[in-house]
Amino acid sequence: MTQTSWRAKFFATAFAGTTSFFWMVLMVGISWEIVSFKCQPSPEQVICKLYGETTPGKTRSLEIPKNQLSGIKIVRQRKGHHQAILVTIDRQEIPLVRTWSGDVTVQIDRQFDRIAKFIADPQAKTLSIETSRNLNPLAVLMTIGVIWFNGTMMKRVWFDR
Repeated sequence: MTQTSWRAKFFATAFAGTTSFFWMVLMVGISWEIVSFKCQPSPEQVICKLYGETTPGKTRSLEIPKNQLSGIKIVRQRKGHHQAILVTIDRQEIPLVRTWSGDVTVQIDRQFDRIAKFIADPQAKTLSIETSRNLNPLAVLMTIGVIWFNGTMMKRVWFDR
């Protein structure tokens, strides 16, 4: 049998590395993010704390008085993607989630009416919403498939003669 050329090995390795990297970034982007939106009374006013972990090791944190919030809205993008956004009284927009239509967005969507009612009710003092990471079995199987395919391809390119 003929030996695989260095050019073929290079391109096969680049392809395997790129697809593996892309797949891992996609899976982390879809399933890693969590959001916590908690509002509690303080001595002077109700303070809302927005905390999120967008990717491994990267967090965001924001505190805003409830009386500065005017509502919540959904911003739609093409292909059905959307994002939940808090709106302040001076029309600033604060995204609750980083991803467009990821799993965490679906979890926030389920709480949309609850958040809207809380912001609209001046007597409401506490609210606690937390999302969780849901491991999708199909995504796990697809990840195993990508790793298996790339490993098999690399074995054939580098070690089969």
